[in-house]
Amino acid sequence: MCLGVIQRIMSQQAVDQKGARYITDTLWVLMEAGIEEVKVLQSVTLLLTTNTVVHGDTLAKNLVLCFRLHFTKDSTTINTAGATVRQLVSLVFERVIAEDEYFQNKETPEGEVNLEELKVPSNVAPKGLRPCAADAFLMFQDLVQLVNADQPYWLIKMTEMTPTFGLELLESVLTNFSSVFFQHPEFSFLLKERVCALVIKLFSPNIKYRSSLPASIQQATPLDKPYFPLKGDFSDISSGVSSSECDDKVQEVEEIETPSASWKKNHNLYSITDIINFPMENLHANDHAEKKASLTSQVTECEIFLSLIVKFLDPDKPVWQRTLALEVLHKMTVQPELLKSFCECYDLKTHSTNIFQDIVNSLGAYVQSLFVNPQLMGQGTLS
Repeated sequence: MCLGVIQRIMSQQAVDQKGARYITDTLWVLMEAGIEEVKVLQSVTLLLTTNTVVHGDTLAKNLVLCFRLHFTKDSTTINTAGATVRQLVSLVFERVIAEDEYFQNKETPEGEVNLEELKVPSNVAPKGLRPCAADAFLMFQDLVQLVNADQPYWLIKMTEMTPTFGLELLESVLTNFSSVFFQHPEFSFLLKERVCALVIKLFSPNIKYRSSLPASIQQATPLDKPYFPLKGDFSDISSGVSSSECDDKVQEVEEIETPSASWKKNHNLYSITDIINFPMENLHANDHAEKKASLTSQVTECEIFLSLIVKFLDPDKPVWQRTLALEVLHKMTVQPELLKSFCECYDLKTHSTNIFQDIVNSLGAYVQSLFVNPQLMGQGTLS
């Protein structure tokens, strides 16, 4: 009954920042006691969707509450909390877009971005970001931290997080809110310095390759072997980064075991294609100059990812890995402007990998191998 009254108050938008804090504390107590978990999730959704007064630590506490309920033992609570987390993560970035649109036609001074300060993660957002963008920045930063098995800075009191769920959330953000990463250099920094390092880590390059990486990336990439779901989702994210932002040569990735069940392989293999076009599908032709500028800001990182994807087509790779590489390369090769950018950033440079040529050669060799060994065609179908 009390929760019903609180929900009614929230639906009437009669809650201010102080009231939102009190409500959040009450819902937190109920969550820890395991009482009315589904109604608690419904109340959090109402609190965050009916107004925009919840920011900062209060917003973080609501998100953590939902994350923790996602890892309870009750299946109904797990499913409801998972859906709630996905909705709220999207909501946080939707607020950023609305905030940007509101200030688009207003003359507001743009503060300088100190990238050196951003290199040290903290629970304080960059000073140049407005409130909604600040929340999104801290949330995205902590999602990367959690996937990397590191402690979050803003989403405190998190007790559990699975890498695959975190990857799904990162994929959703990069796919649906790519404009945020173009408009805010702080988010571009996160993409370049945190997401790229995380991708390289989970691709697990060998020691010889690691010696050619910058020291900052080497420290973030320990030699642990990923399993199929991580490999698949991060192939997806790396391809998305390549699609938006393209000089070291990449050695062959260590072959890994694939203990995942076949249904899980299918789920991850085909879900990764959703982020391939980040952010190409979300941009119009008149955004090409901005897209190209962003592409050239990460030439080295994208060269690494593209070279890895090409290597996945080698004959000694597992069938699932070669199939994944085909999916990724297909999503790239159907975009003429992206292929043109590959040529401009790599093949036409004197001291760079011939990425476009390597893609063509690897696809040609793969097709030729199918004619030499027709039985490979049947093996390429995942059950």
